[in-house]
Amino acid sequence: MKGKILVLSLAILALSIAGSATTLSYFTDADSSTANFTVGKVKIRTIATSIGRWENETQMSDADLITNSSGYSTYLQEKCSNMLGEVDKPAVCNRYIFVQNTGTVAAYVRVKVQIPINDYYNKIRIKYGGSKEYDVTEPNFGDPVNCASGGGLCFEYVFTRFQPLQPGTMTTNPSLTAMTYSGVAQTNTTDDGEEGSSGGADLSTNGIRVYTQAIQAQGFSSATEAFSQYK
Repeated sequence: MKGKILVLSLAILALSIAGSATTLSYFTDADSSTANFTVGKVKIRTIATSIGRWENETQMSDADLITNSSGYSTYLQEKCSNMLGEVDKPAVCNRYIFVQNTGTVAAYVRVKVQIPINDYYNKIRIKYGGSKEYDVTEPNFGDPVNCASGGGLCFEYVFTRFQPLQPGTMTTNPSLTAMTYSGVAQTNTTDDGEEGSSGGADLSTNGIRVYTQAIQAQGFSSATEAFSQYK
């Protein structure tokens, strides 16, 4: 009798294991430039800096970039607000975005940049990875999506790193390198001759959002396949 019970128990256990294979759950992580989110062993950190990997012909280490990121909020306030662009020389706000794998397993990562659709943002250009530069209104951004920050539509650009990012390492090249404002500040007067006020663009708190996402590399043949499972 005990033998029959043991055989039945093993059969039930085998069915349970076989059934679990159809309900796999992948470890993922998501991050913004202000907070960390951890799921399982996949953990990433977004690092925003005012400098790139190379400055004045000197290569910046991961430690250099992390140190710079600690003062990035001050840089935004001092350099990226009240920006007065010129017709042939737009104002530049550096926003180098690096991703660091602080977890224990290799992960595929991607960065999403969302830009609200309105007349103000039409004067902004975005530069990615040092190789691509787009006007916000260019079709390269694809169809508008709902803004993740809530309300309205955004253009969204997605930068995917196709090689797994190993634990403890940072991306070598930034996915987002700069935002430029090409509008020129103007003044006007009221009907009674009183001069109005004007100011430059504010790219420090402008609604442009950067999101980074990661998913475990193990079990997938490519980043494309991995992110097709991202929830």
